[in-house]
Amino acid sequence: MIRQIINELLFWFHFLIMIGSFYLIFILTPFVVLISIVLYKLHLKLFKGCVITKIQRRLGGLDENQTFTEKMYSKFFRKKIRRKYIRLGDIIIWTAITITFIRLVVK
Repeated sequence: MIRQIINELLFWFHFLIMIGSFYLIFILTPFVVLISIVLYKLHLKLFKGCVITKIQRRLGGLDENQTFTEKMYSKFFRKKIRRKYIRLGDIIIWTAITITFIRLVVK
């Protein structure tokens, strides 16, 4: 019971971080956005994956081979998503972030 509650809280915390980071691109200075992106990528390399995802896996909220994006998609749409679409989504998101960052800097 407690694990389910913690997993649910971790899911929504992870979701809020993800959504919040997209909104902060438009609020923060380009330098702060760049530092945030570098720190995010560094944490992925340093811990060999997302820390929140690892905690969710340890508590049983995610399967061993399931990503947060797969969990989010299945939670919201009640369908399973293919890995190639997750990769495509990641590419689109990082491209949009890069373009937005460049546009903010160029202004």
